[in-house]
Amino acid sequence: MRWTVGHKISLGYLIAMILLITISLPAYLNLTYLLEAKQLADRTLAVISRIDDLESLIKDAETGQRGFLLTGDTSYLAPYLQAAQKIDGALLKFLAIERNNAVPPQRLELLRQAIGSKLAELQETVAIRQKNGLQPALAIVLTNRGKRDMDTIRSVISALKADEVMRSQALSAAVQLSIQTTRQIMLFGLPFAVLVMFLAAWLITRNIAHPLQELATAARRIAVGDLSVSLNIGPRQDELGILCHVFAEMVASLRGKASTAAAISRGELNIQPSLLSSEDELGLAFVAMVENLKGTVANLRSGSMIMSEVASTVSLVTEQVVGTADETASATLQLSTTVDELRQTTEITSKRMEDVSYRSAMSTEAAQQGKAAVHDASASMYEVQSCMAVLADRTAKLTERSLSIGEIASAVNHLAEQSAILSVNASLEAAHANEHGLGFAAVAAEIRSLASQSKQAVQTVRTILAEMQRLIAGLVDAAEQSNLAITRGVNRSEAASVALTRIAEVVESNTGTAKEVAVHAMQQATGIAQIAVTIHQIKVAASDNLLNMRNIKLATGELERASLGLRGQIAAFKT
Repeated sequence: MRWTVGHKISLGYLIAMILLITISLPAYLNLTYLLEAKQLADRTLAVISRIDDLESLIKDAETGQRGFLLTGDTSYLAPYLQAAQKIDGALLKFLAIERNNAVPPQRLELLRQAIGSKLAELQETVAIRQKNGLQPALAIVLTNRGKRDMDTIRSVISALKADEVMRSQALSAAVQLSIQTTRQIMLFGLPFAVLVMFLAAWLITRNIAHPLQELATAARRIAVGDLSVSLNIGPRQDELGILCHVFAEMVASLRGKASTAAAISRGELNIQPSLLSSEDELGLAFVAMVENLKGTVANLRSGSMIMSEVASTVSLVTEQVVGTADETASATLQLSTTVDELRQTTEITSKRMEDVSYRSAMSTEAAQQGKAAVHDASASMYEVQSCMAVLADRTAKLTERSLSIGEIASAVNHLAEQSAILSVNASLEAAHANEHGLGFAAVAAEIRSLASQSKQAVQTVRTILAEMQRLIAGLVDAAEQSNLAITRGVNRSEAASVALTRIAEVVESNTGTAKEVAVHAMQQATGIAQIAVTIHQIKVAASDNLLNMRNIKLATGELERASLGLRGQIAAFKT
């Protein structure tokens, strides 16, 4: 027979009930017997009391009769008359009680006849004493008829009393035996029953409470995340045995889930979480998490590749811009040197214009040289203007590239936010699984950390892009200013060229206009000085542009390193 926990508990209650019945039934029977014995004792006391009352009434009647016979005083008849009136009723009550005590009817009939005869004798002697005097009445007394009746009454009453005393003694002995038996049952039976019930309760409790305590200890260890518990199940086949087997299966399942969570936390997304059933919510959550992580990692990998390509493109363009800036700086330096020479020549021309009257030929030649220098300066300025146009075009392309990088950074930031939302959902799923989802919570925390690092990397990229855009904007402004300055320089160079042409014509046509030519020479010197200042500004702007391009190159390098770091983090996931 397979003993279940319910059968064992029922057996304990059954043993307790049997022991209680075994003790209670004799006690109940003894108590019932004691109650019956009490009733019998009360009846015996009542019989003895009736006998005593009847005997007392007969003695009162006899005493009254003798007093009246001896004295003739009627006052002695009062006890006699009262006793004579009560004797019949007392006799009837006595006979009614004695019939229930199984007294022989002959004895009761003898008593009734003796009492009747005694009362007749008393009545007869009283009547004779009243009518005939003392002697006739004494004669009747001397016949001893009354004495014989009284002896008979005393004998029967004594026998009845003796029977009642014997019955009372037997009843008392039986009561004592019953009390002794009840006392022994209470003295030995109750401790024995209590001992047996305690033993049965201890055995049943040990058989049930020990496995429950072991299960509670295991559950408490599992609640704090310790899955190394082992249960000593044994060959039990009851409900506790089934519960232990199920608990062991649950521990094994949790260990499998913990192993899966640990593998996911290490980035092993190529595993396939096992499902115990179609209702395995934790397993389904692991499957969904792995699929979502695979999609997120794929998106991050694609975004990192795009960001790496963009960073490479930006780096290449930056190197080109830096080269162009170097060329622009060199051209600007050359132009500055030319303008300085032109300024010096113009100063010499201005000084010598005082002597233009006798050196007109020399002034004409100098004017021609100045015209040629101005032409060369104009050509150089045109070259610088062309370089500035190329610089502006490449700066515009660099701006477009930086905007593309910003869009990619936004996409990566969006992916990081989606990863953060996914980690929050994973944390919620772990919270729903209580202590079974601690490993899952660790995975969610790792994903949240990766998403936070991705957002930080994106923020760094955005900061670098903002710095690049600011530098590019400064470069554009500087290029525009350089272009405007070059345009002004070209215009002034053309004006200088026209002026020198006119000077040459005037010198050739009229030396008398030397003073006017000198004035124009002074104006030319002033314009050349302004051109020198402008060229110096262009040189400073070109230097700043070169410095900014190098900063952009450094920022692009940081962007490439950030992209490589992101790719390294993504490569940690094994899909």
